[in-house]
Amino acid sequence: MTDSPEPTPFESTAPVPPATILIVDDVPANLRLFSDALRKSGYKPRALRSGRRALRAVELEPPDLILLDVKMPEMDGYEVCRRLKLDAHSRDIPVIFVSALGEPIDKVRGFQCGAVDYLTKSSSLEELCARIETHLRIRRQQRELDLRALALKAANEDLARSNRELKKFASVISHDLKAPLRAIRHLAGFVIEDSAKQLSEESGDNLRMLVERTALAQRMIDELLDYCRAGFHRGEEVEVDCRTLLNEVVASVPMPAGFVVELPEDLPRLRTYASPLRHVLLHLIDNAVKHNESENGQVRVRCLDQGRRVRFDVSDNGPGIEQQHSERVFRIFQKLGKHGGSGVGLALAKRRVELFGGSIGFESQPSEGTTFFFTWPKASIDLSPRDPSRDPEGDCTQCSDAT
Repeated sequence: MTDSPEPTPFESTAPVPPATILIVDDVPANLRLFSDALRKSGYKPRALRSGRRALRAVELEPPDLILLDVKMPEMDGYEVCRRLKLDAHSRDIPVIFVSALGEPIDKVRGFQCGAVDYLTKSSSLEELCARIETHLRIRRQQRELDLRALALKAANEDLARSNRELKKFASVISHDLKAPLRAIRHLAGFVIEDSAKQLSEESGDNLRMLVERTALAQRMIDELLDYCRAGFHRGEEVEVDCRTLLNEVVASVPMPAGFVVELPEDLPRLRTYASPLRHVLLHLIDNAVKHNESENGQVRVRCLDQGRRVRFDVSDNGPGIEQQHSERVFRIFQKLGKHGGSGVGLALAKRRVELFGGSIGFESQPSEGTTFFFTWPKASIDLSPRDPSRDPEGDCTQCSDAT
């Protein structure tokens, strides 16, 4: 074969040994003719004159492809092919019938037995070699796909195991770190209450700072646990009235005096998981309020229909984000403002949005404000439901109850 086809994206470009072709025909002249043609084309032919011997040979040393005659004594080619396809050891070997029988019913019977192709003996050797090369390429691609499927399965199992270990680690972190932090905060508070008159102003300030910092550390642990568990806690799929949801979110955000949050008149109803959507909106609106020091602070929420998805925009008239900080916005533990946040909220919002197949981003002009936007599906999507028997942390409330 002079011209080698370009490899497909599924094929390896590494050199491969010559393919072994088993030729089964009871006529010696045909065996010689096919063997010579295949050898000249770079294949490694093996020739046998009976179906029974072919079955034994395949069992001992499976070829890459089989050329099979139909009319043979003792066992015809149809029966040989049928037996090959019943055996797990040989069922994936491509079989091409090469027969003097050329009626449509003969070809149909060959395909029903499991053959991948059917040629008559009047076909040219060039066509035969081209058909062989095509089916060998298909088989190589199938093997490559099978290997990739096995690798993907192993990777998924590793990921599931890592997730289980992560959730167990989160439970340990929740108990072993939060409990002593809470104790430190309470003890510092007791000292302030019991010794307020004996403490100097500087010592009192330091103790109050200690209480604030331990509270911040607890919040960071809580939000880190939320980030770790974002893919496992979705709640129930329900019909969500976005106006009701947004009113609840706005009511839960501490608002400075004079601050205004504008909601659109027309808001959709979605069939989705309410808890993740609520958390994303809460993070964005709370972030917009917290970092806005304007005397006339304003947050405006919009909702745009994008076919199978909706897009939420949360815009503010705050200080904006400098261009040099744009790549850090959604990174975990990155704090861009002077307010005491944990640096987890926006990273967690991004993770939740992407879990539901959406995208999130922002546009900002320094001193003019920022708009965060994200897309969310109108109807539920396949989130690959877990097997509860393989998810020991299906109820991860122990991560917080352990404290």
